[in-house]
Amino acid sequence: MLRIMLVVLALTSGPASGHHAVAMVYQPESTVSVTGKVTQFRFNNPHSVIFMTRTNTDGVEEAWVVEWAGSSALRRQGVKPDTLKPGDEVTLTGFPARDGSTAMALRILEFSDGRPPINPPDRSGANE
Repeated sequence: MLRIMLVVLALTSGPASGHHAVAMVYQPESTVSVTGKVTQFRFNNPHSVIFMTRTNTDGVEEAWVVEWAGSSALRRQGVKPDTLKPGDEVTLTGFPARDGSTAMALRILEFSDGRPPINPPDRSGANE
C-alpha cells in the first residue's frame, strides 16, 4: 500500500516554483499611476515585466519596473510580445511596492496613441 501511495505521489506532484503573493511585495490597498516611455517589455511566465522611464515632479528621470501577468494569461486577452515596444508612451496604474521602490504590480495599461486600455487578469494571485 505504501508503495502505491509513493508512486501516486510521485506521478501527481510537479516541480515547486518560487511564486509570491502580490500582497507580500505590493500594496493592493492603494494605487499609483505613472506616465512614461517603455524601455523594454519581457513577455514571460510566470510574470511579464514592463521597464519604463518617466520624469518625476522634481524633473528627475526614474526607472520603473512593472510586474504584469504571465504571458499565458495575457495571450488570452490578446496581448502579444510586440504589444509594447521601446519608445511607446503609456500610463501604468497599479499597486505600489511595499519597499517604496519604483516598482508596481500592474492593474491598468493605457496607451497615449488611443489604443484601448488593457486591464490585466486579477492580481490576487488566483489566475497566475
